[in-house]
Amino acid sequence: MKKIFLSMILTLTFLMVGCTAVETITPLERAQMRTATMDSEYKMTFKALMTTLENEGYTIENTDMNSGLIKASIMKNAVGKWDTILLGTTGVSKKSLSSTVTKINDTATRVRINIRQETETHQGAYDYSDVQEINDPFVYRELFNKLRVEIARYKAMK
Repeated sequence: MKKIFLSMILTLTFLMVGCTAVETITPLERAQMRTATMDSEYKMTFKALMTTLENEGYTIENTDMNSGLIKASIMKNAVGKWDTILLGTTGVSKKSLSSTVTKINDTATRVRINIRQETETHQGAYDYSDVQEINDPFVYRELFNKLRVEIARYKAMK
């Protein structure tokens, strides 16, 4: 009787986990989440975005002021030190960011940011890798807020 009860609980658990809804995001929602308009001129916004990314720990890999492109990345350990010590697991997580800054007019600029995270872990003979887009609105909202603060700082220095 106990075996039947246990197997029923396990079966129900697997069914419930397997039937959970996956949150989907539309292309329009993705574009809105990743795009913001800044009340500053193009050159100032471009430089403030580079400074903001550097302040967040990103390494600027490539910039082109003519096209408005900024590419940056940040690498971190993907596993804790105890996983490395006890299990021999190692790994890195790399966030790759690309952004475009577009002039709207002399006092407004549009900024679009895309972030992708790549994770690689190794344990003995086993390797695992995962790539996913960052679709958390909080991440983009925080980055845009920090950019606005940096723009205000640039304006105060002017």
